[in-house]
Amino acid sequence: MVGAELGLCGSYNSTLADAGARRRAELGPGPTVCMGRRASILLTRRGVALDRSYDAPTSVHGIPQALMGLSQDLLSAHVDKGLGGLEVVSSRFEGVGAHRPVITRLLPVDVPPATTGPVVRYVTRERAAVIAVREQLYVILHELLLDALASEHGARLQATQSAERWLDERAGHLRRFLASARREASTQEVIEIAAGARARRE
Repeated sequence: MVGAELGLCGSYNSTLADAGARRRAELGPGPTVCMGRRASILLTRRGVALDRSYDAPTSVHGIPQALMGLSQDLLSAHVDKGLGGLEVVSSRFEGVGAHRPVITRLLPVDVPPATTGPVVRYVTRERAAVIAVREQLYVILHELLLDALASEHGARLQATQSAERWLDERAGHLRRFLASARREASTQEVIEIAAGARARRE
């Protein structure tokens, strides 16, 4: 599952954790890895045991570095453990504050049957297939992380705008309250001055 490393993005992580927990229950037992500290915590609270968690990139520049180890680890786990498949639960960006969880199958790769095999030089055909699968895995994960990062920042922007509107409303309420308090204090002061003047005349 690909979630967020940081908070302050509304229900973004909760929505993804719910989708990840549902998909894990549908698939049954198996290894689960999560990218993003906040998402990992929420996924664990929903009863999903994590085999490993990764730090999620917080900017576009951090995506290649995060993917270097992740893509190799996923491919190795798929081969070493003889897994039947590999799916990713992530978020699809649909505009600022609009996102939805999606499930993307990474492995096994669907290879269309070829009538004639391609000519492979310098490496064996099996080695070339492994390299191609690894490159495809990297490209798809890169696209998913870009989409997830856009969704996360969009959700955070919406949460920030909501907080800004709330602060503006509170500031307006406090300004009105202070203005009313000043008017009441001024009125009370005028009443006291008038009462003092009347008492002196009497």
